[in-house]
Parts: sequence; structure tokens; C-alpha cells
Amino acid sequence: MKFFLKSLILSTSIILLFSSAYAESTFWRGDPPNLKVRQAQACVWLSCLKKLENQIPTLSPAEKRWIETEYDKELEREEYRKLTQRALSAMDSREYHIRLARSQIEEIVNNLTFLANNKAVERNREMIMWALLAHKFTNGDFWRSISVLIDRKIIDKEICELETLYFENFVLQAQAIIQRVIINHLNGTLP
Repeated sequence: MKFFLKSLILSTSIILLFSSAYAESTFWRGDPPNLKVRQAQACVWLSCLKKLENQIPTLSPAEKRWIETEYDKELEREEYRKLTQRALSAMDSREYHIRLARSQIEEIVNNLTFLANNKAVERNREMIMWALLAHKFTNGDFWRSISVLIDRKIIDKEICELETLYFENFVLQAQAIIQRVIINHLNGTLP
């Protein structure tokens, strides 16, 4: 009986391990990914990017007011309508990078949550969510803020099994979304 239980646990573990690897490999190559494969890939990204989201601190009310005064209101001033030295200085602050990174990662996680749980939503809505995700993955300002937060030891260096070249790797993932999902949808070849 013990042998049977150990075998069952080992078999289940191996299946779970390879199921996420299978999701990645079929998303990246072969026939256009069907809904189940797209959902599985969204789950893979959701899992690792949710970990990133949990590391990014939330600004206190005082910090929010400070960045609004130093950056937002400075840009809104009628006589400037351009970046000022004060706004540029604020862009180098911990608060600026946290706010930018947190707002972007929340949108990414929301998109991935939708895509991972997408059951029978209208296809065009799903494609909009994939397009928005690809757009977010290529946001240089977001990845620059992530790098600053890593350099300042606010968040961990490892993100989705990467320790460097986050922007470049996520641009490749965005290209895969466009080529494998969106273009196949537009061509009528996406299952």
C-alpha cells in the first residue's frame, strides 16, 4: 500500500511538472495554440508575475501625495506643459518607480487572470486582452522601474526564472503573443 501511494504521488508530481512545461512548449511552437493551451500559458505567466506583484510595496498616503505634488501637479502646471527639473527629480525617486511598477503589474495580473480563467468569452474580447498584455510586456518604462527597484533592493532579482534582460525577454514573449495568437486569429487559423 505504501509503495502504491508513493508511486501515485510521484506520478502526480511528474504529471504536474510536465503539464506546465507542455503548456509552454505548445504555446511557443507547433500548431496555433488552442484555448486550453492559451489558458495554460496565461497561468504560467500569472503565477510568476503574481510573485512580482506581491513584492512591490504599496505607497503610503503621504508618499502618494508627495509624488502627485512633485510629478503630476508639476506636469499639469499651465505655464510648463513639459518636464521640469522638479518633475525629472521626482522621476528618480523610489515613490515614482513603485507607483509606475505597481500600476503596470496590477494591469498585467488582471489581464492574465482574465485570460487564465477565460471560458467562453467572445473571441474578440480575448484578443483585445492578449494585445493589451503584449503591449504591457513591451513597456520599457515599466521594466526600467523594475530594474531600479531591483538595484535599490526593494524587490528580488529573479523574475519568472530570469535574473537579467527582463525587458528583452518579455519583448520576445510579446512577439510570440502577436505571432502565435493575434495574427493567427486575424488569419482565421486560431482554434
